[in-house]
Amino acid sequence: LLWIVDTLRVDRLGFHGHGRPVSPNFDALAERSTVFERAVAQSSWTRPTVATLLTGVGPERHGIRELNHGLEGSFATLPERLRELGYVTAGFSANANVTADTGFEQGFDRFEYGAVDVDTLARWALDWLDQVAAETPDQPFFLMVLSVEPHASFDPAEPFRERFAAGVQDRGLGTVEHMRALSNRRIPSTPEVVDQLFLLYDAEIAWNDHVFGEFRRELDSRGRNPSIVVVSDHGEAFEERGVFGHAWDLHREVLDIPFLIHRSGQDEGRRVSVPVQQADLLPTLIEIAGGEAGQGIEGDSLLPLLDAASVATAGESEGLADRLLLSTMDTFRRPAASLVRGRYKLIELRRAGHAPSRQLFDRTADPEELHDLAAERPLLLGVMARHLREQLELAAGSAVEAVEVELDEDTRRRLQALGYIE
Repeated sequence: LLWIVDTLRVDRLGFHGHGRPVSPNFDALAERSTVFERAVAQSSWTRPTVATLLTGVGPERHGIRELNHGLEGSFATLPERLRELGYVTAGFSANANVTADTGFEQGFDRFEYGAVDVDTLARWALDWLDQVAAETPDQPFFLMVLSVEPHASFDPAEPFRERFAAGVQDRGLGTVEHMRALSNRRIPSTPEVVDQLFLLYDAEIAWNDHVFGEFRRELDSRGRNPSIVVVSDHGEAFEERGVFGHAWDLHREVLDIPFLIHRSGQDEGRRVSVPVQQADLLPTLIEIAGGEAGQGIEGDSLLPLLDAASVATAGESEGLADRLLLSTMDTFRRPAASLVRGRYKLIELRRAGHAPSRQLFDRTADPEELHDLAAERPLLLGVMARHLREQLELAAGSAVEAVEVELDEDTRRRLQALGYIE
């Protein structure tokens, strides 16, 4: 089971230190899972990051950078590879970026997109599982559920609004139009507004968490005990650096994401501080299923970290602890790239005709990324900048051109509802 929670930043979950009880079901699973404490998204919006989760290569390789880009068919996707291993596969998406029209049905025996809430997605998924149980009860399954809660607009179901955001009286807060107006400075922001937005965001997380818990209980009642991955495509900014939303930035509030893996039957939890990336998902799940990821994959299997008695030792021995993790953002007229190596992170903004603007952070000493070390550590800055250039050049050498897709009026309207089109 691959449960993708759209726009979920890592610090709003209990198992990552959030003080409000918005995620009891995710938290309970985390206690019996491997939790990757330093997981990074490889772009700042949904289509390229979900493509990376499903192909094991980053955006610079699969080429999805713009709204008219779709998934190119030469990549063998995770569901394709699992189908070759005997799995029956299904994907259910509520995000208009991830549809059959944008190429994401590749490898799924059943794929459905609808602008629906997480309750509806879960019902679709359970109906499919019941159909599979009736037709091929012994066949293993791969199921992807991509829900949009807590993506803006922040409009939680009433029980969760009443519990977590009862003090927010203005129903105009948290709409896509409101968030865009805040980002564009057409209306002023205040600390009170930001606090209220966080309340609504928490309520949406609680809604998703509740449905996830109910879904797991339904699986249990059917005798299903699959391995489970909970991951996000990217996070969300709440004016930490003058920005609202996610498509404009590569700082920690957008790139730091939850990522846990629960193996079927696992009873003990562990936490891993080795940095990991979304491209690692495909080779990890392929190996769990008994296959081999093969050539052409940028990600690395995290199986040594799942199995090791000492995850720190496993990370060092498998070369995972000191990898170069690349994230890019080439859309919305703000091209940028970031590179994580161990405890350090470089962010580089690039504009044609201008020298790159760079920031350097120590993610161990400064997890909030508030203290720019670029001026204090020029040698380290230079080394990281060189590594970044090398990674970009390496990816470009094996990149493909994304398929250009034509967005019909219905798709454009649904992308507009998510804030991708004005």
